[in-house]
Amino acid sequence: MRLGVLTLLLLFLCCAGVYAPQASAEPAGSGIEIEAEAGIQGVIKDGRWTRLQATLTNRTDETVKGELVFTAADPDSGRNIDYSTLVELPPGTPIKVDMSIPGMSFNKDNNHLSFYEGSAEAGDAVKLLTSKPYIKAAAVQQTTIGVVARDPDTLNFMPLLNQKGYDIKMVPIDEEQLPEAAMQLEAVDILLLSDVATGSWDERKVQAVLGWVERGGWLAIAGGPSYAKTAEAFRDVMPVIPEGTSVLKTADTLNMIGAAKPLDLDSQPTVSTGKLREGQVSISEGGMPIAAHTSYGSGRIIYTAFDPSLEPFASWSGSPALWAFILGSQHASDMLGGFLGDYTSPVNYWEISSLLNYFPSIQPPPVGMLIIFFLIYVILVAPALYLLLKAVDRRGWAWWIIPLVSVASSVVIFYAGADNKNQMMAHNVRTVELDGSGGAKESLYAAMFVPDGGRVAVQFEPEASVVPFPEETGFGSLGRAEPSKKADTLIRTGSDGNEVVWNGVPYWSVRKIWIAGKDTEEQGMLETAFQENNQQLELQVTNRTGSSLTDVHLLLNGQAYPVGDLQEGGSGSVQVALTGNQNAGYYDYGIQIFPYPSGADPFIRERRLLDWYINNRRGAFPMQAPMLVGFSKREDASLIINGKDVASDDVTMWTQPLNTSTANGKYVVFPGSIAPVIRDTTMQSYSYDHMSATLDLTEGEMTFEYMVPARNGVAVEELDIYNYEAKAGAVVTIEIRNVKTGKWEQLDLSASKISPPGKAVDYISETGGVLMRLTSSGKYRYALPSIGLKGTVTGS
Repeated sequence: MRLGVLTLLLLFLCCAGVYAPQASAEPAGSGIEIEAEAGIQGVIKDGRWTRLQATLTNRTDETVKGELVFTAADPDSGRNIDYSTLVELPPGTPIKVDMSIPGMSFNKDNNHLSFYEGSAEAGDAVKLLTSKPYIKAAAVQQTTIGVVARDPDTLNFMPLLNQKGYDIKMVPIDEEQLPEAAMQLEAVDILLLSDVATGSWDERKVQAVLGWVERGGWLAIAGGPSYAKTAEAFRDVMPVIPEGTSVLKTADTLNMIGAAKPLDLDSQPTVSTGKLREGQVSISEGGMPIAAHTSYGSGRIIYTAFDPSLEPFASWSGSPALWAFILGSQHASDMLGGFLGDYTSPVNYWEISSLLNYFPSIQPPPVGMLIIFFLIYVILVAPALYLLLKAVDRRGWAWWIIPLVSVASSVVIFYAGADNKNQMMAHNVRTVELDGSGGAKESLYAAMFVPDGGRVAVQFEPEASVVPFPEETGFGSLGRAEPSKKADTLIRTGSDGNEVVWNGVPYWSVRKIWIAGKDTEEQGMLETAFQENNQQLELQVTNRTGSSLTDVHLLLNGQAYPVGDLQEGGSGSVQVALTGNQNAGYYDYGIQIFPYPSGADPFIRERRLLDWYINNRRGAFPMQAPMLVGFSKREDASLIINGKDVASDDVTMWTQPLNTSTANGKYVVFPGSIAPVIRDTTMQSYSYDHMSATLDLTEGEMTFEYMVPARNGVAVEELDIYNYEAKAGAVVTIEIRNVKTGKWEQLDLSASKISPPGKAVDYISETGGVLMRLTSSGKYRYALPSIGLKGTVTGS
């Protein structure tokens, strides 16, 4: 017996030796070397797309083809999400790979890298030759200024503004390190190009920069002796066409803005010269444009006639204030710390996710049908069954017949209620943000109803930036990305297209995606014209979008003014009162356009989409520029799900800002459409309440400025100031700067509408600002005034 046991034990050990994994089966050092870094020069912005750059070297003897996978714990749900891209690695050759990943703080617990031969879903993992198969980086929320320049210290004086409440981080970037995908540049808010030869750049890099601007980035191109070289790749979109160079002879405006020791002109600084192609001159000296800007998509392109890395600008103490001014109202506010919130983050998940839960094609069963089923069940189980069993003298059968009938009835009711839930369904809401000149940014939010569960794959074109929504079935384990745990969601990018894959989806589930803003120049515009009649404005709108629009409205100061339904090429008009209603932080425009009905609600998606859009795009001061909105539905909308076209119920909302209008020779800036920019304050603290659009003030002074838009070729004739705090005079005083006299003039805060005693142009500076100063004697909650302007278009 003992001999038999020993024999069996020896046989087991031999077999174990044969079949156990052998560490020596793979030569030491065999695998893939990897070096990885996230961000632009290591800088990542929280909630923005960023770049993952990896260098892979195949240390095996054969070519390896497969997928590089970056796994990160989603900060909203805690679940793992895989981001993958196809790579072919010949032996011994370093291969660089770029991937787009969401920006957040990374550490060894919330992400890891892996490589799978073949595919991430079915392939075998290949060993990575690194002790740190993850990335580590801290995300920032500061205003980031990227600098691509011959001198990497260009603009290194900007952090001096942090001593005045700004929050700036400089990011020197080698031009070779600029990404070739627009979304990967989102780690920077502002990009300066100075003395670099952009004409030699790869076209993909140029298009990436322009795409980033279209998505909302601000590109500044410095002038000086190298302006033509620096602007070469962007010549067609620059506000100023280069012509040559000159010597700066006067600096009166620059000195006023810099508010420092006068700029030294003895060195005869060289500035570039040129003609304004489009946009607006913000600084000029002796009739020569020193700074100008123009809109490009949702972003801005800025020109300066000087090179900030050259003297006397490089060491001038006024340069920080000068550049804070050049960067304009939006980023001057963004760079100030304190109350600013990121209300342009990709998605307010809860609101839009809740909207996407509503499928128009999924309807509850008719109440009448359910009542009929219930009555049949009651009649069948109670009197009918009883009488039948009594007649055949089998009343004892009721113990099993009644439960059987109950189960059968439940099954019938279930299938009757689920009649329209037995196939894949999709619906989407879309926003098309027109820029008023033919360009637009389009975003899509879609949901898919999965009846059977399992694996669900949605395919998109290569340039699509796809983000899956967090699942609503629970949370992960404290945001940890466990290497041994397969991710439920995979985002795969490739030259043939992008794909989102969900694995192990339960039946009767919903999966949702967001396709980030895609820029296009083929959406047309809403053409506007107006005529003024006393305090009324007749606005005419003509639809040039190529789509028929319904429920077109003008949104202005909390009021939705109906224009009507507009067929392609059709026109409508509306009367608007030019008053100064307070532009508070939140208005329910949706219910104004689509009141709640007493019965079925056919406009639930339109109403909630509009409210989400307005609420999701408030800035530091949530003054909404006047905006046109309209709606349409695409009958041919579809998604490619599991390789098949699935029809999608579509609702599209079109928007177009209406900041100013210069039609018919008239110039109008609507009251409440210009947000003030805080330039300076001596207050120990202040905060901002978004819902009421008020500042919580403390004792001290605050200087703020309203930048007048589109003022080139315009004679401003009227300036009206609208005050919302008639009782504020006991604590607060406000003065306006008279540029002509150089004096401050106090405003009468007991009046709701104030017209300064001088001419309107006397209060507009050379740089186009209306400057005011507030003095508070104590704590007070106050809504800053708004301004409205009228004038005549001169064309010169």
